[in-house]
Amino acid sequence: MSSKKIFYDQYVSGDEKQVELPLLFRLLRKFEIHRYDAIRNLIPRLKKHSVMDIGCGSGEFLRKNEDLWSQAIGVDIIPEIIDEAKKKSNRNKFSYKVYNPNDVRLPFPDETFSLVVSIATLQYVEDLDNLFLKVHKVLNKDGIFIFEVPNFLVFWRRVQLFFGIFPHTSLFQSGWDGGVLHYFSYNKTRKFAENKNFDVVSMCSSGIFSKQRNILPSLLGANMIVVCQKK
Repeated sequence: MSSKKIFYDQYVSGDEKQVELPLLFRLLRKFEIHRYDAIRNLIPRLKKHSVMDIGCGSGEFLRKNEDLWSQAIGVDIIPEIIDEAKKKSNRNKFSYKVYNPNDVRLPFPDETFSLVVSIATLQYVEDLDNLFLKVHKVLNKDGIFIFEVPNFLVFWRRVQLFFGIFPHTSLFQSGWDGGVLHYFSYNKTRKFAENKNFDVVSMCSSGIFSKQRNILPSLLGANMIVVCQKK
């Protein structure tokens, strides 16, 4: 059985149980700035972008922001999800490909895109070094890479660690932290991106009361949204 099939059956299929959202979050959700909306606000508006979404899922982010794209390509490791994305999207502007982020190359020529996004995906990728190198290659000069990942060192996870409880960062319940392979903090993530020839333009979080939490996002933000520019 392929690794794609195993990952789909264990974590992505409709039978997989997800972590129940905390009661306080559900009560205050009307004050949430969703990560899709937060990322949209961070995308430069000087022109329409040729965009690639790594880990696109069913293509929801690309569809919601169709007005920003001149061309949009989504890639994901799961064939069933790519099939769903194709059914839901405008075929003239969108295209989707099955792609394993651990493959040696992205299936596109160098300097193809002005923007690459990756939302809730990098924590599941085996070789982050290789992926950042590939993203750098397919971006145009001064292209933008925006990615979103969990913040492992948000204060309540620090409290859990203090009491010897390993924090759960995935929405999926089964397996090792729902299949998560990497854990991110603000300082480490910034240094990693800079070492891969990106300038880190901004780092922030989304979620409930995100404006207030972004006063000190490294401590208060449950996730991090990182905007990088190709050097």
